Amino acid sequence: MLDTAIQMAKTPSSSKSESVTLRIPNEIFAQVVDHANAHTRGNRSEAIVALLELGLAVAQNQQSPTGLTVQDSARQEELSETISALTTQVSHLNSLVQDSVMQRLTKVEDGLRLGVFRLRDEAKSLRQQEKQLPDLEAVRDRILSELRVGKQAPEYKRTKAAIDKFIVQMRSQAQDKQNGR
Repeated sequence: MLDTAIQMAKTPSSSKSESVTLRIPNEIFAQVVDHANAHTRGNRSEAIVALLELGLAVAQNQQSPTGLTVQDSARQEELSETISALTTQVSHLNSLVQDSVMQRLTKVEDGLRLGVFRLRDEAKSLRQQEKQLPDLEAVRDRILSELRVGKQAPEYKRTKAAIDKFIVQMRSQAQDKQNGR
């Protein structure tokens, strides 16, 4: 545990070179005091001095001229390289996403364009079919007027019902042809 305290002391928290803060967690403080007492024969003043000297020695060994430890410099360089690599990857992924989105939009546009052309063709075909079928209701009315019977007569009603069924059948067949059945 003392090694843990020494390792924790290796990173100074002050930017001044003449001061060092030695931080010892409460959990291991008793072990540090026991170690200091064992090496200084119970003299607390000597124990405090020994701990301070140990802390100063560790801090001086770990500091570079700029105030950064060697490990800090290596870690900073490693992080810089990692950031550069990640930036490149993000740029590449951004490009791929943009390309993918553009391809999908192009496919959607093409599909919509084909749908519009198909609907226009269907509308044109319907207009042509409308022109081909005569006004069946007008034909029915003309035939019924030629019977020369009253509208309440049973023959008139039966004939009208038969012609109406015929008209429904004609329109149904025309619709089936339009739908390609």
